[in-house]
Amino acid sequence: MFKNLKFSKNFIILFFIVSAICFFLIDYTREADIWFLLSHGRYVLNNGFPHTDILSMHTRLNFVMQQWLSSVIFYIIYNYLGKIAFYIFIFLMNLVITYLIYKLCVVISNKKFSSCFITVITIILLQRWYIVPRPQIFTFIILIMVLIMLELYSSKRKKYLNYMPLLSILLINFHGSMWPMIFVFCMPYVAELILKKDKDVFRLIGIMIISIVVGLINPYGLESLTYSIKSYGLDSIRAVVGEMRTFNLLGEDFVVYWSVFTLLIFFICNFIILKYSKKKNIRVAHLLLFYGTFFMALSSLRNISLFIIATLPFLVKYFEFKDIKKFNLSKEWRINYGVLLILFVAVFATAIINKKYEFVHDVDAALVYLNKYENKNIKLYTEYSFGSIFEYYGYKPYIDARAEVFTKKMNNKEDILDEYIQFNLDESTRDEFIKKYDFDYYLINSEYKELLDYLLNYEEEDFELVLEREYFYLVKKVSK
Repeated sequence: MFKNLKFSKNFIILFFIVSAICFFLIDYTREADIWFLLSHGRYVLNNGFPHTDILSMHTRLNFVMQQWLSSVIFYIIYNYLGKIAFYIFIFLMNLVITYLIYKLCVVISNKKFSSCFITVITIILLQRWYIVPRPQIFTFIILIMVLIMLELYSSKRKKYLNYMPLLSILLINFHGSMWPMIFVFCMPYVAELILKKDKDVFRLIGIMIISIVVGLINPYGLESLTYSIKSYGLDSIRAVVGEMRTFNLLGEDFVVYWSVFTLLIFFICNFIILKYSKKKNIRVAHLLLFYGTFFMALSSLRNISLFIIATLPFLVKYFEFKDIKKFNLSKEWRINYGVLLILFVAVFATAIINKKYEFVHDVDAALVYLNKYENKNIKLYTEYSFGSIFEYYGYKPYIDARAEVFTKKMNNKEDILDEYIQFNLDESTRDEFIKKYDFDYYLINSEYKELLDYLLNYEEEDFELVLEREYFYLVKKVSK
């Protein structure tokens, strides 16, 4: 009954189930950034769009909520539909990304088996590190759709490109800092059309100009469009944000791991291109996408995700093996479906039982302590990655994980991020810092044991260690 089935139909179902199983096997609970996103979403729904920072203790800092639409969607789902619904929503976005990557592969080359194979590899790499509750899940969807449109335009199916201005409006509101990537992805296709002396380049450039103009349709106007220019490339941000660091084989383990991984993909891609270049014409747009996003990945580790989606799907065009249209099955395919369905249900149930939908934080115990013994008006110093969860629960800490917000280049007031880094690393600045802010509590990363010792031995104020856990120390000022 199920013999001689079309390969693509069954294999598509297979890799969707594999993708689903892999998703639920990964633990996404320790996602610190989710808390300031939820806080932003709640504020927009209750008060409108802020133009000064409303979360930290610092007042009058110029502020652009460049992720406002993502934050609102996250908050609505998390707060009104529940934590499990939020977890399932991220999973559904993962399936959308999976489907779009597959469609991109098919548009590039109709080799269905190759397309499925490349899709599985691509989505598993993205899942492991990038399919998380952040605005980037919307960014991936939009940028993959842009690549699909550009590929269709290259094959003279021009009408789809008319949707690019709409995608520009969506991305500037979902994730403003990534909005320029639409045009970065367009440039290799512009270059290819210019080299081919194809008049279609004028229409593409025209659509790009329209897409730039409509990008102004956002709550912050030009400030959103220039957000990425102001917010990145600073040494202070690279010092505290791991994913913003550059390629460095001699750096921390995290950096070494990603650097080696990037180089591995680089050499694999080059090997394939060199091996098949005599048999197949390598398109200029594909080569430029490959080298452009590769060097972007070297400049910032977060760009590895862009390298993955802008490189791996295009390899399907250069694989030698052909599509398998049909094949025979020794047993009915419904048995395989049944086994996979049981496995999916088992993995999903395990994820729910283990509460992988519960977003936890390394400093939950400190939050419980302060809620029990203090009010929300205390002066609270927190380490960079600790502040967001306290903001969600009504505190106004010194700093949080929105690194760019605390740079003078962005807030137009002062370099709070530099001050934070100096306080952690430079003992000569600490006395002035302590007197300036007169904090009631210090929540210190356990890596900074020397800072803890400094506070406990400080002569002009009495401090005591009231709570100690694996990731933090909570220090209280007990007298003046």
